Amino acid sequence: MIRMGKVMTKDELFDGVLAEMERVWGVPGFGGEFEAYDWLLIHYGITE
Repeated sequence: MIRMGKVMTKDELFDGVLAEMERVWGVPGFGGEFEAYDWLLIHYGITE
């Protein structure tokens, strides 16, 4: 993945996904609802 001209490592990508999930869902975290999985798929191409 390229972000602002920088190639991200897998660890950086994973950390970025976790940070974004925390920003979106806050303290309760990812609950596994359909909407949450849809968000991951749309924004990161991640499925179960």
